[in-house]
Amino acid sequence: MYSNYYFAAPKVCRTNSKSAETPVQKSYRPKMNVLHKEDQILLEFSLPGVMKEDVKMSFNEQILTLEAIRKVNQDDKNYKYREFGPVDFKTNVRFADDIDEDKVEAEFQNGILKVVLNKIKKQNIQVEIK
Repeated sequence: MYSNYYFAAPKVCRTNSKSAETPVQKSYRPKMNVLHKEDQILLEFSLPGVMKEDVKMSFNEQILTLEAIRKVNQDDKNYKYREFGPVDFKTNVRFADDIDEDKVEAEFQNGILKVVLNKIKKQNIQVEIK
């Protein structure tokens, strides 16, 4: 009935299984890519199946907080087997560099959240020695 190339059909494929009827909402840390540039930090978060309106992001005291929810239609009770369902994505990312909080930019497209954080340029200060 169901097949998987590497493993035999999971136990949830049996008709008496209740796991397909009552999916459990889980919480995960989203996968993340980080690119450091001289004046920016670029982040990419993988949020498969998440809609833009279900993503919340804040930046406070050098900590980026990301929360997202993947909603799945729970009305259809005819599932006999289900490998994905509703998920909460949550993560906090702390930055050592000084980030300009007023210039944080974010774009969400095709399940990828791209965040651009601009670093505050530190100036060399000459100290007079007496």
